[in-house]
Amino acid sequence: MVSDRAEGCLGVNEIAYYAVVFTESSWGLFKAAGGTTAAFPSGAWGRVARLKSGDFLLCYMTDVMQWVGLLQVTGDPYIGTEPPIWGVGVFPARVQVRVAEELPAGSAVSAKQLVRQIPRLRAAAEKHPGSWAAYVRGSPRKWPAEDAAVVINAIRHSKTARESLPSELVRLSPRRSA
Repeated sequence: MVSDRAEGCLGVNEIAYYAVVFTESSWGLFKAAGGTTAAFPSGAWGRVARLKSGDFLLCYMTDVMQWVGLLQVTGDPYIGTEPPIWGVGVFPARVQVRVAEELPAGSAVSAKQLVRQIPRLRAAAEKHPGSWAAYVRGSPRKWPAEDAAVVINAIRHSKTARESLPSELVRLSPRRSA
């Protein structure tokens, strides 16, 4: 994982990691639109404006409680409404991205499996079961690199394991539940 980047005469800044929220439907619409533009509601502009080229977005699917992919920011944030992406509502706070890692929606990494491995999620869950989910809301939500690494490694491990299966088993493998 890349840990830093040069920023001209400003010195070296770390890559930042953010959790972003999708539903199965919005992930499908994102992919159908080319998978190159992440879009957020206007109220998220303050958070979106902090995104920099090279940052990573950890893609969490709320309705199935799974980590489905990893996007890398490839451009500067901007305000725009064309083309429409999600089909409902206006999501004008935007940034160009590329899909760095992706898992099939039904076979992604269960968020519940990772709660115990991510210290702040584990602490939240110990106080009140289910409260860990607050750390993936308010997208994009900045995450510590150590927490992001757990998610990224799980996605990469799942992808590698899936790719090593014979194609007949991949086609027949059932959807994982959350």
